[in-house]
Amino acid sequence: MSIAVEVEPSLVGIPPARIVEAAGTLADRVAHPAFDAMAGIHHEVLPPSDDLGTRLGALGVMSDYYDLRGKQGGVERQDVNMQAITWADMPGMAGIDKPGSPVAKVFMGLGEAKGMVGVTLPKDDVKYRAAGALGAFGLSALHRVQWIHGHELSLPVGGSLQPSVPNPEAHPALQSKEGFFFTLGADRPVKAAEQAKVAGYAPEAKTEHDLMVAGGRYVLQGRKYTETRYDLGNPGYATEGDVGASVVVQEEKGGNVVMKHYFAPTPKTAERNRAQTQHTYTLLRNQLGSEMNGDKPLLNVDDHVLVGTNSIYVPFQSNAATDQLRMRAGWHTDLTAFSADMGGINRQAVQLLPEIRSDIRHLTMLGDSILAASQHPEAARR
Repeated sequence: MSIAVEVEPSLVGIPPARIVEAAGTLADRVAHPAFDAMAGIHHEVLPPSDDLGTRLGALGVMSDYYDLRGKQGGVERQDVNMQAITWADMPGMAGIDKPGSPVAKVFMGLGEAKGMVGVTLPKDDVKYRAAGALGAFGLSALHRVQWIHGHELSLPVGGSLQPSVPNPEAHPALQSKEGFFFTLGADRPVKAAEQAKVAGYAPEAKTEHDLMVAGGRYVLQGRKYTETRYDLGNPGYATEGDVGASVVVQEEKGGNVVMKHYFAPTPKTAERNRAQTQHTYTLLRNQLGSEMNGDKPLLNVDDHVLVGTNSIYVPFQSNAATDQLRMRAGWHTDLTAFSADMGGINRQAVQLLPEIRSDIRHLTMLGDSILAASQHPEAARR
C-alpha cells in the first residue's frame, strides 16, 4: 500500500533538462572542497562526493554545530548572543571567537572559498532583464537597493547618511529601459534598536518591507517619480490569516527607472515567524511569471535575473534561487554581492557559522525539490 504525498504544483511538469541541470548544480556545490576543510576542523571525514546523498546527510548532521539561532530559541541573526556560547564544547572550535586564531583563519578561508567574504560582480556578458534584492536588516536593506542601482553604499556620518550617488566603477545592472528593479520584503517588525540604525533613511519604517520601499525613495531622491501600492492576492504559498501579497511601484517620470517593492506576508508554516528566502522567491516567481508588459510576459524562460545581497548570504540564496527560479521558472539567476567592510562591518569568523548551516539546509531543500520534480517531469512531446 502506497501513501500519496502531495507535491507542490510548481514541481510538476518541469522540463527534464532543467531538472538535470539543477542536479548537476547541486552535485557541484555539495562536492565543494571547502566542506572537507570544515569537516577537518571537527576531526571528521566526509563521505566522497560521488556518494551525494550520504555526503549531504553528513553535512546536515555537522551543521547542527552551527545552529546558533536555534540554540537560542530561533532568534534572528542579529539577535544571537555570541557571549553566551561556549565554543570549547564544540569539537575543534575553541578559539573561533578570537580573530586571527588558527581556527578563525580556517573558517575565514572557508568563507572566502564559498564567496562569503568578498565582492561578487554581475557578469559582463549577460543582459539582465530584472535586478533586485531580498529584504534585510538595518542599513543592509538600503545598501542592497543602492548596490543593484550601482550606487555607493551610504554610511553614517554624524547624525546623517552619506548621499546616495552613482559609483563610477559599478557594473550597470540593467542595460535596457525594458528592465526593472525589484525588492522582496517580509513583515518582520523593525524594533527599537533597528529603528535607531535606519533613522537616516527610513525613520517611519515598521517592517522589513517598509525598509526596502524607503531604500527606493532614498535612491530616487531629487528625481520626479510616482509611488503606487497594489494588492496582489495569493503570494504562491499559504499565509497566516490568508493575508495577501502586495507591491509598491516607484516609477521615475519617463519610465527610466521602475522599482517594484513586493511585500511577502507571513507563511502559515515557517521556521521563523516571517517569510524566508524560499517564500520571497516563490512570491517573485508567482508574480513575475504572470505579470505582463503589454502583450508580453515580464519575464520569459531563459531570461536573466540579478539578485543583490551581502556576500555572507551568497551560498544559501544561490541554492534557493536554483530551486525556485532556475529549475521551476527557467530564469537564469546570478547573485551580486558587496563585502562586509563596504557596509562598515568588520566580518568575523563566528558570523559565518549560521550562514554555513543555511547553505547546507538549502542544499538539502534543493535536493528534495529535485527528487520531487524528477518524479513528475514534463511529459515527452510526441
